[in-house]
Amino acid sequence: MKLFSKFFDSFDISAFFSWLMIMVALFLIVNQWWIQGAAWDIELKIDDKLKWESMEVCTITDENEPTLEEETHNANAAAAPLVEKKADKSLHFDDSYSLGPSPIKACFPSHQVRINAYMYHYVRESHRDSSGSVVYGNSITPETARAHYEHLSSLQSQNKIHLAFGSEIEEWEKADCFPHSNIVMLTFDDGRWDNYHYLLPLAREFNIKANLWIIANRIAFSVNERIDSFMTFEEIRRMIDSGYFEIQSHSGTHTDLRQKSYEAQRLDICESTKYLEKLFDIKINNFVYPMGLYNQTSMNVARDCWLSYAFTTLEGNNSVSDLSVYPFELSRWRVNRWSTAGDLYGR
Repeated sequence: MKLFSKFFDSFDISAFFSWLMIMVALFLIVNQWWIQGAAWDIELKIDDKLKWESMEVCTITDENEPTLEEETHNANAAAAPLVEKKADKSLHFDDSYSLGPSPIKACFPSHQVRINAYMYHYVRESHRDSSGSVVYGNSITPETARAHYEHLSSLQSQNKIHLAFGSEIEEWEKADCFPHSNIVMLTFDDGRWDNYHYLLPLAREFNIKANLWIIANRIAFSVNERIDSFMTFEEIRRMIDSGYFEIQSHSGTHTDLRQKSYEAQRLDICESTKYLEKLFDIKINNFVYPMGLYNQTSMNVARDCWLSYAFTTLEGNNSVSDLSVYPFELSRWRVNRWSTAGDLYGR
């Protein structure tokens, strides 16, 4: 009893309630911050989706998917006002600098390194539309996709190529240390459902990494809400989590950037990048111009959006110097229904 008496004699009731009020206040602040954060996540998914939908949208359905001729025309039109930047357009692999079957850590001299990006789109059984009249040159069959992946796996096991994510290219450039003279980037534009259906199993079977360029306003949050034939949020998430795919931005609306002002292009490019980064909790450093259509304003916007690189539909390889001199006008090799693995990646 004396112990309790001493305790209550020394107990300061005013101090106790002061500390209690402080703890309650801290709890309310933290709780409000968490609620706002969760609400912001939901608001981002809804409001940004509405923001994209309020803009002009080019929905790439099977009916209006660009044909090979249209894609070629678009690329030529985009390149017409621009100065031709590269003389070396040859596609070759220099085996004289190969590390052999047992690679070691080494940095290749920059002048020896070539970065070959390959532009894929769709994997589908038929190259023709429902009427059978239009040929889609940008699609390949599942059998062709398997043949390409098998060939790439063989080249990779022989250390004749080094497959790369876009983020790795930036890391190697900053470190001035490329692990191979023949860097290969597989790129798949748009984010169609067939990428998930066919490429994910192939990637696991052959240990092949690839880059997916996603259109921000084409992402649905359930299969029942699927937009045309594009991947859902969960499908893209599974591809990221597999470790074989890296996600980059292919704009918010997939429209002709040349017809837009600086402000409109900034909204399309910057906001789509931020949206994808928040949605998937990733860092995006690459961009691909929709349909290969861009101008000087587009390149300025890509720079101002803190992107590292932007890829075109102009054909050719890229040197290390191109990464710093022409970072927003990098080339890719077109892959279509006539492309064979041997022609693309060397024999």
